[in-house]
Amino acid sequence: MAQPVRFDIPHRLGRAEARRRMDAGLGDLDRAMPFASRIGKTWQGDRLVIEVTALGQVTTANLDVDEDRVRIELALPGLLGMFGEKIAGVFRKRTTELLTDKRTP
Repeated sequence: MAQPVRFDIPHRLGRAEARRRMDAGLGDLDRAMPFASRIGKTWQGDRLVIEVTALGQVTTANLDVDEDRVRIELALPGLLGMFGEKIAGVFRKRTTELLTDKRTP
C-alpha cells in the first residue's frame, strides 16, 4: 500500500466557519474529478470523509477541520497512486479557495 499523502491548509476562520464553508463548497467535486465514477461525502464530527471511486478502486480523503487549519490525508491505493499529485492538487486548490477569507482588514 502506498504512503498516505498529507498536507495542511491554514486559515483564520475558526472551526465553525471553516466547516460551514467545506460543507457548502465541496458539492462540485465530481466536476473537478471527471475520472471518478463515484464520490461520497460524510461528516464524522469535525472530520469530512470523502470516498472517491476511480479505476475500480476506492480512495479515502479525510479532511480534519481545526480552528486554524484543515488537515488533509489521502490514501491512494494501487493504480490511484499514479494520480496522487492530480488528486492532491484538486483537494489542495479547492480547499484553499474555500478557506480564503475574502474580507478586507
